[in-house]
Amino acid sequence: MAWRYINPGYVHLLDAATQVKATQYIGYEKSKTGVGYLRQGTPSPRITIDSFNENDDFWGRFDVYIPSGSFEIYVYLPRTNNAGIDIFYYSGGICISRMKGFSSLSGSYDDMGIKVNQINSFLLHAKYGDSSTAYMDIRINDKQLERATGNAINFSTSYNPTASLFSVYNDSAVSNIIFSNEEINIKEQVVALPVSSTETAMSLQSDTYLADSAGQTLLQSVNVSSLISNFGSDSKVTGIALVGNPAYRTGEQLSSLTAISKTGGTVTEYGTSNLSTDSDTVIWQSVPVASDTTIADLQNIQLGWKAGE
Repeated sequence: MAWRYINPGYVHLLDAATQVKATQYIGYEKSKTGVGYLRQGTPSPRITIDSFNENDDFWGRFDVYIPSGSFEIYVYLPRTNNAGIDIFYYSGGICISRMKGFSSLSGSYDDMGIKVNQINSFLLHAKYGDSSTAYMDIRINDKQLERATGNAINFSTSYNPTASLFSVYNDSAVSNIIFSNEEINIKEQVVALPVSSTETAMSLQSDTYLADSAGQTLLQSVNVSSLISNFGSDSKVTGIALVGNPAYRTGEQLSSLTAISKTGGTVTEYGTSNLSTDSDTVIWQSVPVASDTTIADLQNIQLGWKAGE
């Protein structure tokens, strides 16, 4: 079963965010999405992937702002080698090593394709298999690094299906995160969909919509013209994530939001998020798209939420 996790860089979309000291960074000079998270303290912010299967490959695409001087980036994969070991590790300066437990590679920032004081794009592919067939591939910006081999990758069902991604230093913002068991292109990026119109019975207070009865919906149309002018009508859409920021309940009656879409009068429901009373809570749900979906196809769809008890 195909799955895709999408996160512009909201720390609140990480399952362990309430357990860590993590801060939110907002600014386009360090994130193409305008938002990113900085890891401070332990445990690391972690993403739970319930649908990960034993024989799946793992793809990860993310951006990191890399300052001058030292930086360290860690990724822990779901059940890698029957434990959540880090699969690649960068320590700044001249020497860079990667992928603990695998063949390593060292060199200068230029050797690795890293751009200092800029946003760097990473693409990771972990191939399932034994020590002779498994491998790790990493692409940084426009450079494909040498393949790392020499260790098994076994996503055993006896371990928790969790992945985490974080930087050690406080000025290395992580953003534009996509995880999947299907191939990802490094050119893929998370883009905020501009809204052209809103259809709802909910009341608007400041910039927040308030539902007062179960079944109320909030549906928004995408400003496709704006997207086409920036990316072209034929640009491929690989996935959609609905984000509620903030999303919380003010009482006991309404306690959930279900992601929905509407096309040609037909409403489709996706995942449901249970709400807490924490006014800083951010929720997300994935909306699957057909493999041939383009930006132009978004003209016919409305996206939003339905309130539930």
